[in-house]
Amino acid sequence: MSKNVFVHIPKTAGTSFREAAKEYFQDKCFFDYEYSHPETSEIFKKYYYENRDLYNIRSFFKKLDNFFVSGHFAADKYISIFNVKDYVTFVRNPIKQVISHYNHYVIHKDYQENLMTFVKDERFRNVQYKMLKSLDLEVYGFVGITESYKDSLYMFNMVYNCNLKFKNSNINKNKYKDYGSLTSEEIEIIKEYNKFDLSIYNKAINIFNRRKEIINKGKMYTNIYIFNQNPIQGIAYRHNTEKAIHIELYENDKKIDEQCANKLTNYACQANFPRDSFIEFNFDYNYENNWKKKVFLKIKDTDEIIYIGR
Repeated sequence: MSKNVFVHIPKTAGTSFREAAKEYFQDKCFFDYEYSHPETSEIFKKYYYENRDLYNIRSFFKKLDNFFVSGHFAADKYISIFNVKDYVTFVRNPIKQVISHYNHYVIHKDYQENLMTFVKDERFRNVQYKMLKSLDLEVYGFVGITESYKDSLYMFNMVYNCNLKFKNSNINKNKYKDYGSLTSEEIEIIKEYNKFDLSIYNKAINIFNRRKEIINKGKMYTNIYIFNQNPIQGIAYRHNTEKAIHIELYENDKKIDEQCANKLTNYACQANFPRDSFIEFNFDYNYENNWKKKVFLKIKDTDEIIYIGR
């Protein structure tokens, strides 16, 4: 059984993913696309918009063995209710996301301004960053890449033991502005106004490729995030186990320390983590004094390598 909370960023293939989930989860699908949206579920209308009581939302979902929640909401909206390991999202090349978002507004919302006005409007800048910024990308249970949608869907099914089918929904066939028609100047302006999204996208690709390599070896990847380098502190968990993650510290290919990520963490203290948040590690090692050396962490049972300072 799978429990998932999908942070649906606009124009990132989220509708295709949501439709596949609706077919698989059926009546265990719940949506929050703001109060007035026809698909928004009664549980959110009643206990978030009409009578703000998140306890009742949490109690409702605790009774379910499996469910799929989806919406255009920032990750921190329900972070105190659902477990971080069940959070799922897709990110997209920001230039393509902006163009697709613009086309959507022109075609479906009668947007009258030109592309550059849209790009500079604060509402449409760094949309992906704004929705995901409450947690580091490494912490989310699963991060897919729109440009690698089929591989992402395969990995999602492997991680959560589901069988979502490939769908291709909500495609703008009558595009007002096409990616290939952009001038080099327009591309640079889009980049300038979406620097945070570009940073998130590049990080997501690195995370995705590392996790894909582990999945292809028949293993489960580790969610690991280093939030301090002096000393080396972070959190680590794995979706399919409640065991503490065993981590080794290496300096120039020589193991110098090891420990389990089993300390109570204060990182994102309102969030629900696996192991009741007993997922922190803390190596008494000052990277600042050793930055010229090759320093990295190694997950003992999967051989995942996480370099410090890179």
